[in-house]
Amino acid sequence: MKSDRFRDGVRRARNLVNFGCQQGLRGIKRVAHWYHGITTSEIVETGVATSSDLLDLYLAKSSLRITVLVAIFFVSSILILSWPQSEQTDTASMLEKTAPGIKRSVPGMPDFSITPAGQERKAAFFGYFLPIIENENRSILATRKIIKIWHQKHSKINRNDATQIVDVATRYRIDDFDIKSEKSWNQLFNRVDVVPPSLALAQSANESAWGTSRFAREGLNFFGQWCYSKGCGLVPKKRDANKTHEVAVFKSPQESVRRYI
Repeated sequence: MKSDRFRDGVRRARNLVNFGCQQGLRGIKRVAHWYHGITTSEIVETGVATSSDLLDLYLAKSSLRITVLVAIFFVSSILILSWPQSEQTDTASMLEKTAPGIKRSVPGMPDFSITPAGQERKAAFFGYFLPIIENENRSILATRKIIKIWHQKHSKINRNDATQIVDVATRYRIDDFDIKSEKSWNQLFNRVDVVPPSLALAQSANESAWGTSRFAREGLNFFGQWCYSKGCGLVPKKRDANKTHEVAVFKSPQESVRRYI
């Protein structure tokens, strides 16, 4: 007959195995986050949560849990290491699956208001703005590479390069940039960086009502940027009497994307 001490030991061992499974799954999630960052974290979280639920529901035997956990870890590691590193390519692929009719085209902005709402408008909107966003990101990455070169030789910067560095810093709203300060360089690197296309597309779709809002149609403003000098943009019809802001007007959708980023 099994003693109480024996049962207590079995219960503790089972709890320990369960705890090990949970910690192992959290470890997989952390590794996945480290490799993929912001773009795939949602996919990873869903996969890990599903795996955890399956372990709890269907794998009652502790030895079988450990075997499956090890298998999940190795398979996940292989998938993570082989995953494409281009965030923009992954985003484009996911968008094309979400909106099968997506066709990339930049010249000539479509009239989104006459495009049927739903999948067709979504495909047209994504197809138009995705290449613009990716192009702006490529430009930012090129600037970032130059900044890295400047940073490597910042103790021997000539006057011309110094002027260009300050110009870039000012454009990114760093008014007190100090070439000799590592803190200033870190701040510059933090700001001169790409925006995930999925984030930019989601925000522009929300702010512009999929390109059909008054500000998008009349001001080519797809992100709701404000300006604060009289006559700088369009006056919101429901603006409070004590407010003075306007919604900025841009020369092109590209300028709206550039200013947003």
